[in-house]
Amino acid sequence: MRAAPLRDEAARLRIRTELDRLLELAREQGRQDDPRFRQRLAWCYSQVEIMRYLGYRTLTRFLRGSQPGPESSIFKIFWSEYHQAATELAADVMGPHALVPSGRPRTTAFQTDDPGAPNSTASWVGTFLGARAETIYAGSSQIQRCRSVKRTPSGSTSGCLAASCSAMSSGSSHVSAIVLTAPRGGAARAPRSASGP
Repeated sequence: MRAAPLRDEAARLRIRTELDRLLELAREQGRQDDPRFRQRLAWCYSQVEIMRYLGYRTLTRFLRGSQPGPESSIFKIFWSEYHQAATELAADVMGPHALVPSGRPRTTAFQTDDPGAPNSTASWVGTFLGARAETIYAGSSQIQRCRSVKRTPSGSTSGCLAASCSAMSSGSSHVSAIVLTAPRGGAARAPRSASGP
C-alpha cells in the first residue's frame, strides 16, 4: 500500500515526458499553429498539470505518514482517460501517416513509451492502441470510481453511485446494465437499464 504514492509519482513523470514528445510531434508535423490542435494540446497540458498537483498532494500525505486515500483511484481514472485522449490527439496530429506505422515501435506493453523514445509513427500508434485498455486494466474506471467514493473520510455515497457500488460489491449480474459513471464536471446520472435510456 505504501508504494502506491511513489509509483504514481513515477507515472506522472513519464506522462510529462510523453507530453513533451507530443508537443514536439505537433511542431514536426507543422500542426502547432492550427487552432484546433493548439486547443487540444493546451487541454493536455492542463491535465498533466492537474496530475502533477494531485501527485504533490498524494506525496505529501505519504510523507506525513497518512494512509492512502482515494487519490490513487482518482489518479488512475484521471490518467487513463487523459492518456486515451492524448494518444488520440497524437494519431490526429500524424494524420494519414498514422495508418502506416514506421520506425521504432514502442518498447513497453503498458502506459507511455520509454522516455526519450523517438516520435515514430510506430511508437505513437502502439501507445494509442495500448491506451484503449488503460481504463480497464488494474480495475476498470467504474470500479475505481466506487473505490474512491468508499475511501473518502465520510465513506458516504449517494444516488445511483451508491447503488452501482453496492451492486458491484455484491457481484450482481445486473451490474452490466447500469450506467456507473458520472459525466465529467457534472452530477451523477440516474441508472439506465439495458431495456431503455
